[in-house]
Amino acid sequence: MAVTVMNYFDRNLISILIGDIKSEFDLSDGQIGLISGLAFAAVYSFLAIPVARFADRGRRVKVLGASLFLWSIMTSFCGFATGLGTFLLGRFGVGAGEAGGLPTTHALIADYASPRWRSTALSLTAVAGGIGVALAVSLGGYLSGEFGWRAVFWLAGLPGIGLAILVVFTIREPLPMKQRPAENTPVVSKASTFREDASELLGRRTFQLTCMGLCAVSLGVYATNLWTPTLLMRNFSMSAAELGPLYALATAPVFLIGSLAGGLLSDILSRYDKRAPLWIMAAAFLINVPLSLMMFLSTTFELALIAATASALMASVFTGPAFALIQALSGSRLRATGAAFFLLAGNFVGMGLGPFFTGSLSDALEPFVGTESLGIALSIMMIFYLAGTVLFLKSTETLRDDLTNVANAA
Repeated sequence: MAVTVMNYFDRNLISILIGDIKSEFDLSDGQIGLISGLAFAAVYSFLAIPVARFADRGRRVKVLGASLFLWSIMTSFCGFATGLGTFLLGRFGVGAGEAGGLPTTHALIADYASPRWRSTALSLTAVAGGIGVALAVSLGGYLSGEFGWRAVFWLAGLPGIGLAILVVFTIREPLPMKQRPAENTPVVSKASTFREDASELLGRRTFQLTCMGLCAVSLGVYATNLWTPTLLMRNFSMSAAELGPLYALATAPVFLIGSLAGGLLSDILSRYDKRAPLWIMAAAFLINVPLSLMMFLSTTFELALIAATASALMASVFTGPAFALIQALSGSRLRATGAAFFLLAGNFVGMGLGPFFTGSLSDALEPFVGTESLGIALSIMMIFYLAGTVLFLKSTETLRDDLTNVANAA
C-alpha cells in the first residue's frame, strides 16, 4: 500500500501544478495534456508487459523495489525541467519506473490473498491509490504555494528511495499455494514465449472485452482526474493552494469508501454470480455520467464540489472488481503479465490520450466558447463512460466459460 501511495502521488502531482507549469513555460492545454498523459503513458504502457514477464519468473519483489527507486529519482528530476523537452524526459523516466509498479503489486497481492477475498485485498491498492491522489492534490497544492512547483517535485521523490530499500529487504516472494508452507521455492512461470502468453490471455473473450471496456472508461477517468482541479481553479478563480486541500478533503474520503465497498461487494456477490464484478463496473460508470456533467457545467463552486464528491465515489467502485477479475482470468502463471495487459489498455489509451484529447479539444473550442471550453471538452469525454458500460455488459456473456477454461488450464 505504501508503494501504491507513492505510485499515484508521483504520477498525479502534476495535476495540481498545471497552472504554474503552463505559465512558466507558456504551454497550451494540448501540450499540458502531452506531458501529463501521453509522455508518461506511452513509456509506462509498453514497458509494463516485458517488465511483468520478467517479474513473473520469480523476481516480483526485486522488480518492484527497482521500479520504485527509478520513478522516485525521475520524479525529482522533473523539478529541474527547463522547458517542454526536459519535462517530457522526466515524465518518460517516471513512466519507465512505474511500469514495474502496479502489475507487480497486483500479482503479489493476488498470490498472497485467498481467492475468496481477492477483490477486497486488491481494493486496498485502490484505497492506497486514492490516498496518493489526495496527497498529490492537497500536499502538492500547499507546498507549491510555500516553495514553488519545482520544490514539490524535488521533495516528492525522496520518500520512495528509502521505501524501495524497505521493499527489497522485507517482502518475500510468494510460494505456490500447493507448496505452502512446506517448500521454499518462489513462484516461477514455466518457459513460454510472449506470443504464447499473449495468445492465451487474449484468446479469452471476456479478457478482451474487459480490456476494451477499460480503454473506453479510462479516457474519461484520466481526463477527469487530470483536468478537474484546473477546471475548478479557472471557473472559480482559485489558486492551487486554495483548492488543493478543499478538493482533497471532499473527494478523498469517498474515494476510499468506494474502493473498499466495491471490492467487498464484488467478493460477496461473486459467491452467487461470477458476473457480479462486471455488473458493478457497468452500473458505476452509467451512474457517473450525469454526476460528471453536473460537475463540469456547474456555475457555483458548492454544487461543483458536491458533484465531484459523488463522481469520485462512483469512479472508485470499479477498481477492486476489475483488478480481481483480471487476476482470475489470467490464472496464477500469468498474474503480472495479465495485469500489465490490462493496465496497458487503460493507461496507454486512457492516461495517454484522455488528457491529451481533452486539452486539444479545449484549445479547439476556446475561440468559439471562451473560458467554458475545458468544461465542454470534459463533458464530451463522457461518451466513453457509456461505451465502456456497454462493453462490460457484453463481457458477462462469456465470463463463466472463460473462468472454467482458466481452471482447467491450471
